[in-house]
Amino acid sequence: MIFEFVIFLNSLPPLDSNYIYGKVLIPTKIVGITMKFSTRSSYGLRALTNLAKNYGQKPFSLAKIAAEEKISQSYLERLFSLLKKAGILVSSKGVSGGYQLARKPSQISILSVIEALEGSISVFKCFGGSGNLICTKKSCPSGQVYQKVQKAMTDSLKSMTLEDLVR
Repeated sequence: MIFEFVIFLNSLPPLDSNYIYGKVLIPTKIVGITMKFSTRSSYGLRALTNLAKNYGQKPFSLAKIAAEEKISQSYLERLFSLLKKAGILVSSKGVSGGYQLARKPSQISILSVIEALEGSISVFKCFGGSGNLICTKKSCPSGQVYQKVQKAMTDSLKSMTLEDLVR
């Protein structure tokens, strides 16, 4: 499963009417480009939303989260390893052990989750991991448009938090 993300720019009209509606990212296209995230992000956000709903409670076992979200436990284990390494999750061992969010849901941006699971994201190939234009053409007429789209996407993802997904 792949889900797509859309950003509407003031300077660019959307090509169709799909958009972010409530808690759901609805597939769409922007200027002929489709931004796709893999199941890593989709499943990771589902599992983290589960933990965000139960923030402040005891740790949740991986098996419980996997069962509730209908995600393979071994796949979720790989995702949680990446999220733990990124400082989004903490784990505890033992009988009452499990996983918890490392910070309040309001302090964990969707961008940080997606980057932890997918790596640096960019809409266009001519952007580096830092979001800077690395185009080899000196006078690329599309560069400014690409920068606006890139900035809008990262700003949107940065402004949304796990708390927004549980409201």
